[in-house]
Amino acid sequence: MAGVGKTTLAKKVFDDPSIQAHFKLPQLDPNTRDHMLTHGEDEQKLVGILEESLKDKKCLIVLDDVWKQDTQLMDNLSRENVKILLTGRQVTTESIVKCVRLLNEEEGKKLLGEKLFGEEGFQPHLEKLGEKIAKKCEGLPLMIVTVAELLSKRDMTPEFWTEAMGAFLLEQYPVPIHAMDFKLLRVLDAHEVRFYYIPLEIMKLISLKYLALTCNNEIPVSVSNLFHLQTLIIRRHMGIIKHGSQSFIPVEIWGMQDLQCIKIPGRDLPTPNFDATLDKLSCLYGMSAKSCNREILKRVPNLKMLHIMLEWTPFDDEDDRSPLSGLDNISVELHNLMLLDYTVMNPHMTYEFMVPLSTFPSNLITLGLSGLGCSWKHMNDIGSLLPNLKQLHLEEYAFRGPEWNIESGCFLKLQSLVIEDLDLVRWRAQHGSLPKLHL
Repeated sequence: MAGVGKTTLAKKVFDDPSIQAHFKLPQLDPNTRDHMLTHGEDEQKLVGILEESLKDKKCLIVLDDVWKQDTQLMDNLSRENVKILLTGRQVTTESIVKCVRLLNEEEGKKLLGEKLFGEEGFQPHLEKLGEKIAKKCEGLPLMIVTVAELLSKRDMTPEFWTEAMGAFLLEQYPVPIHAMDFKLLRVLDAHEVRFYYIPLEIMKLISLKYLALTCNNEIPVSVSNLFHLQTLIIRRHMGIIKHGSQSFIPVEIWGMQDLQCIKIPGRDLPTPNFDATLDKLSCLYGMSAKSCNREILKRVPNLKMLHIMLEWTPFDDEDDRSPLSGLDNISVELHNLMLLDYTVMNPHMTYEFMVPLSTFPSNLITLGLSGLGCSWKHMNDIGSLLPNLKQLHLEEYAFRGPEWNIESGCFLKLQSLVIEDLDLVRWRAQHGSLPKLHL
């Protein structure tokens, strides 16, 4: 969860005098994820550089907010001298894990009071209101600190604090929003609350860098006001699809130059009628194949993670167009793509899809397929065309048939294989295939 205090805790460990004295080469890299993905195509060279520079030296490396695949580059470093501290939102059982919990109500109140008034805490006439405001922050330290910064810039009066109470989004259901001075708010994670519409007041929070909501209605064009936004996540509460309808993200999205991640399942990127690119965008999640035309893909040249979603519906029988048409543009335009995931929602047992082999860029490291219903014979072609593939996820009827025969020379770098909810009974790997698979 964002804002719970993972980075703060890691920084305290890093700055501890005993840690500084023990390690000779402490390094803190808050941008490790993008750095490692950028150098992914020359992994061995980067590993060699790190090994040489850290040879016979004690070193602590702190990697902040990383994904599981980002850690693979560090596997070859000496575990005797090099220690790695990771922070992230996904729990792994491969290492010692410390989960950072939310603050309880008393701890939240204490933190808010100290940030506003020092060690003495709240002034008596503001203590009750302070307790209510801290409770609304739901134990998130980052939210409490941000609220304290905002409250400290205004009059310390019960009247203003009472007015400020109306600015919190999780007040009741449905959620009311009141215009308030929260323009410095940077993180708003309300994905567990269902919005019937996206309140326009949210679009006034111009300092937001992270926004996560759940809403079925359209995204307002004023989303472009959030020009500092880096992550935009809008989930749907339920999958209600109207026959013949197609939902788009507002075209104004192309003006949001700081965007790094867009996760909006069920909505497509529109083709802009003006010259625009999203050079910082590295993750695009939930688009359909309609968003994979060349005019759009060439405008996201640094995309590293792409998730394509096809929602199979009863009236698709009436449409003669291939739902996979245009996917060959991916390998033509996305030269930095490392992760590709293709999911067919609600797969039908009588249909078989096959993503065109020309879709897959040869530099892919992670591939996920779900709901396609393909024959296993296609897997050998995929295995030979993707020499750098390290992770393969096959889920929910991705392939069908009781037996999978893997030919020699396939999946030479594959390290992780996930097979889930398939009718596979037996698989046979010929000599010379899967040499690096971890069993």
